[in-house]
Amino acid sequence: MIDLNIKLGNKMKDSLIIILSALLTVSCKVNTIQNQPNSSNKKTTLQKVVNVDTKPSIPTEVDSVDSVDSVNSDLEKTIISVIKAYQSKDEKKLNRLINPEFGIAFLYKRGVHDNLSIEKSISFAEPTPEYLPYSNEIDTDYKIRISTLPFFNCNTENWDKPPGIYIDTINTDHLLSETAISENNLFIEKIWSDLQIEELKNLENNSHKIILFDKNKKDFIFYLTKVNDKWFLSAIDRNEVCSA
Repeated sequence: MIDLNIKLGNKMKDSLIIILSALLTVSCKVNTIQNQPNSSNKKTTLQKVVNVDTKPSIPTEVDSVDSVDSVNSDLEKTIISVIKAYQSKDEKKLNRLINPEFGIAFLYKRGVHDNLSIEKSISFAEPTPEYLPYSNEIDTDYKIRISTLPFFNCNTENWDKPPGIYIDTINTDHLLSETAISENNLFIEKIWSDLQIEELKNLENNSHKIILFDKNKKDFIFYLTKVNDKWFLSAIDRNEVCSA
């Protein structure tokens, strides 16, 4: 009887040891699984990195019409068309680029006073003003620089930027309306009505000023205005740099 109990006791001990070993093994496996990195979290992190919105930098120089950005291609094509037509004195092409409802404005100095004249078209044979022939022999690489406009220093007699084509697409130039206001101040009777000055301001708000100059300091300064999603040649600045 005693021997039987001893045997049963030994068997129970063996069974208990086996159960405890099994439980220990399962516990280790569970801990191992819990300590492993979560693969789904890793995928989410990767997606966040890939989907970061990295906006391309705005180009400051456009090599030519062939490589312009599609958003501004119409504007830049018109710039090049105006310059090439001016260089070749192609009146017909230039006049096709003028809005017939407005015409083309000319800025110039007569003596010490600023002047503004609006004509129906441009004529190389009969320039505006009449005393200043058009100087169309300007060299250019046809690269358009999008930046603040260059400034001509009358003391050094040099531009503050390298030769090229420059357009400021951010700041608005108000020389047209300012010249009209200045002319009105010279006379008792107004040359330009309040409505005309307001129309000039509206035109300026939809315009860009372009400055082209070469290594010989020859320049061509003009304005393009957007009307009904189309760009037109609206003005030419014929003010002689550093004139009286």
